[in-house]
Amino acid sequence: MNQENEKLKAENQKLRDENSLLKGEQGKPGIRGNKKPDKNISSEKDRKKRKKKKSKAKKHKIKIDRIEVCKVDRIKLPQDVIFKGHEGVIVQEIMIKTDNAEYKKEVFYSASENKTCVGQLPAVVTGEFGPKARSLACTLKYVGNMSEPKIFEFPENCGIFISQSTISRILTNDGAGLVG
Repeated sequence: MNQENEKLKAENQKLRDENSLLKGEQGKPGIRGNKKPDKNISSEKDRKKRKKKKSKAKKHKIKIDRIEVCKVDRIKLPQDVIFKGHEGVIVQEIMIKTDNAEYKKEVFYSASENKTCVGQLPAVVTGEFGPKARSLACTLKYVGNMSEPKIFEFPENCGIFISQSTISRILTNDGAGLVG
């Protein structure tokens, strides 16, 4: 009975934290208790081995977008030099750029039916912002815990001009920012 009670308390706290995060507040901080000190202190050599293993473990997860060859100035090399291959170094970078599109919707008019037919935008396009721009606003709000004025500044600095009221509408319009 006591275990079940503790389990329900933990679940209740988790739901309270999640609710607080959705409101833009912070949840209960995770405070860890004191642990007994580990008497098995590793050597510097052991720590270096573990560090190498960790860095290799994440390398397979990294998507390589381009490969660049860093050439050596051959004029400065000695005559007897032998090429031994390449040494790989992975450098992670992020690029934030605009991808603005102007859609030219075809317009046809039928005089006999007195009817105008206009081409449709792609289904993922609602309003004047694409699904990535809308989901960025939601991500900044609910994952990055940013305020709406700060969310307004971010796209503007990247060349996307969006009003604060549109950001608010994206965030409150039944998850419309997550379409796409």
